[in-house]
Amino acid sequence: MTAHFGVEVPWLYYARFAIVLSAALSHLDVQLSSAVLDVALLLEVLGLVWGFVPRPTG
Repeated sequence: MTAHFGVEVPWLYYARFAIVLSAALSHLDVQLSSAVLDVALLLEVLGLVWGFVPRPTG
């Protein structure tokens, strides 16, 4: 976030936002909540894999 907008946001705010979003979606519709959580899990796994993949330097 800092690189794009020059604003540093602590991870705790992202976590709280995710919890509130998940609670709101599960209250409204379980299938919609499931789809959003599937996307979030996929993005998390991709982020972890991308962080562990050695990148060529040079």
